[in-house]
Amino acid sequence: MQVTTRQETVSAVTDDLLSRMTLREKVGQMTQLTLQAISVGQNEKGDQVALDSVKLRKALVEDHVGSFLNVFNQAMSREQWRALIGEIQQVARSETRLGIPILYGIDAVHGCGYTTDATLYPQNLNLGATWNRELVREIGRETARELTQNGTFWNFSPVLDLGRH
Repeated sequence: MQVTTRQETVSAVTDDLLSRMTLREKVGQMTQLTLQAISVGQNEKGDQVALDSVKLRKALVEDHVGSFLNVFNQAMSREQWRALIGEIQQVARSETRLGIPILYGIDAVHGCGYTTDATLYPQNLNLGATWNRELVREIGRETARELTQNGTFWNFSPVLDLGRH
């Protein structure tokens, strides 16, 4: 009896999916748009992003976009994030030909700054100056925990860029 590893299973599913994708779908999966590209902006109170269903479906169903990046300069509650990302995922999973879920990315380089009531931490350069690796790991774990509560699983962190002037 041959035992199949998880990696072999993922590879087989990936190979099968890639073999069924058109060139246009492959190119679309490599495309990342900002949240603004599929939204109508904030609601009247300015506290929540509203998705434009026509733009959303065009991006996902017609253009096969594979990922979105948050760049709105506002915080939303965990419930608002889950609803927003859930709506995008629902269209991606149920209305596209292959049902590929999207990747939703966010900058949470020092905590979940786009989430109300989330924890913010010092910037990475400041944390590095502490020489406390376990503290940095714990902050990373907590940031990841808070992000997953939002429905976000792709964080652009840590940032290792240092500006020199």
